Amino acid sequence: MLQLTRCHPFLVQLLCAEIIVLKNEQDPSIRRLGTLADVEAAIPEALQSWWLFLC
Repeated sequence: MLQLTRCHPFLVQLLCAEIIVLKNEQDPSIRRLGTLADVEAAIPEALQSWWLFLC
């Protein structure tokens, strides 16, 4: 995540927020552990809302 966002606070928060949305939709038995697959799944959603950062 840090490499992808280059440690930019806004982008880290944006990606984390998307991961939380994704994790909240998962079964409780796997909800508590974030994985690389979760990060990769959250990237497209974060990129869709990323345009706000450019405005």
